[in-house]
Amino acid sequence: MGAHRNRPGIAGPLILIFLGVVFLLNNLGILEWTVWDVILRFWPVILIAAGLDLVIGRRSGWGSVVALLIVLAIIGLSLGAFRQPPEPFSGPLQVSVPLGSAERAEIKLNPAIGYLRLRAGTPSGTDVLHGQVRPFRGERIGQSSQPMGNQVKVSVGSTSWVVVPFITMNFDRPNWDLTVNRSTPLELNTSLSVGKTEIDLTGVPLDVLRAETSLGQTVITLPARAATVDVEGGIGEIVIKLPAGVGVSIRASTGIGNVDLPAGYIQRGGVYYSPNFETAEDVLELTADLGIGAIRVR
Repeated sequence: MGAHRNRPGIAGPLILIFLGVVFLLNNLGILEWTVWDVILRFWPVILIAAGLDLVIGRRSGWGSVVALLIVLAIIGLSLGAFRQPPEPFSGPLQVSVPLGSAERAEIKLNPAIGYLRLRAGTPSGTDVLHGQVRPFRGERIGQSSQPMGNQVKVSVGSTSWVVVPFITMNFDRPNWDLTVNRSTPLELNTSLSVGKTEIDLTGVPLDVLRAETSLGQTVITLPARAATVDVEGGIGEIVIKLPAGVGVSIRASTGIGNVDLPAGYIQRGGVYYSPNFETAEDVLELTADLGIGAIRVR
């Protein structure tokens, strides 16, 4: 009796092809990098596909077809639920942090998931930070401010696990919508697990910026002044918008992906320098590190 030979599975190759196509479309600018947060919502389908492939897919050609049809049906049902997601947010939480007698601020923002938007402006009264946060249902937000000499330390962040299915997430509208005082010298730290970070610091006397987004997109507009900027990401896209007239040094690297820099930059020892680096009065020191995706400096 001849030995039974299993057919090679199709789940693994199809998953790799799909992820490769998505990654290619990201690099061509056809798909936004935020598509990865949608893909993350369907990761259980990968386990289902692999299991079906092992059970029935490798037995025959028809088994592979049946396994594929079952997976497509599961994806279709999931997309049907995704089109009409329940509202995941609870009521808004007002954020208002006075500057008091301090002359500068250190601000830490730590959302768990969602869309963080921070803009420069003139908050009401003498606030150094103002705006609102819409927590997910069951999420607790903590905020504190502590004066230390001529500086105030501000912290706003999620203090609990966010128990919400990824299928209900919607990043089209900021659920963290904050304004920072553009007249206050600033050290800013942000950390977001999944979603989008959008920071516009035009006109802000920024000293240090550290921004991290594990999965999603980070878009940062920098002010025209000397500062140290460190941006990190896991999977997604980092977009840095540079001011005119400022010298720039850039250390940029990706594990898998590409780095897109303005024309005329000169590379020396792994660092890229703007054409005016040697003559500019103010210099931005920029470090950007991304695991998978694209870094774009404009």
